[in-house]
Amino acid sequence: MKQVVIFDYGFGNLRSAERAFSHVGTSVCITSDRELAARADGLVIPGVGSFRACMRGFLRARGKEVVLERIKSSLPVFGICVGHQILFECSSEDGETSGIGLLRGRVEQVPAQTIPHIGWNEVEDTHNCELFSQIDDPYFYFVHSYAVLHNSYDSVGADEVPNFFYTEHDGQRFISAVQYKSLFGAQFHPEKSGHAGLQLLKNWIEKL
Repeated sequence: MKQVVIFDYGFGNLRSAERAFSHVGTSVCITSDRELAARADGLVIPGVGSFRACMRGFLRARGKEVVLERIKSSLPVFGICVGHQILFECSSEDGETSGIGLLRGRVEQVPAQTIPHIGWNEVEDTHNCELFSQIDDPYFYFVHSYAVLHNSYDSVGADEVPNFFYTEHDGQRFISAVQYKSLFGAQFHPEKSGHAGLQLLKNWIEKL
């Protein structure tokens, strides 16, 4: 059975994520132990709250080192909500704050009439991504005010460009998921997204 570690750095829906991964039939634990996180079959980075607070907590827990080491070794990493946002270069929330910088892009407030964006919304799978297989209705649960709005890879060769997935809220499109090599990030909460979320987690585990 594959071992999934949910990295505990003080922010995130840890128990909800733990229950969801247990439900789809994998071994899962919550830990701040960097060695366990570094060698697990799959590493999950949760995140709830402000980008700045999450990033500070992540750096204190030396999570950045763990993630960079895993990506260098092509080991799977799954970022959820703010755990997805900190994979990018920076955020404008509460002043400019640097992220891990594994992905190009800036987290900004979604310029929509209704903020925060709370509820179910569709994720456009234009890449026929394996992680979205067997999901007939790709609607997932969102709770956020900030997101990466733009694809910043226009000048990069096609083989270097991550797969970006988009969602529209109040006429504004934003990046709701990203897949790049062993890295996957979701602005939505799969652990709160019913059948679709559980199927996505199952698909991710099967790729470990």
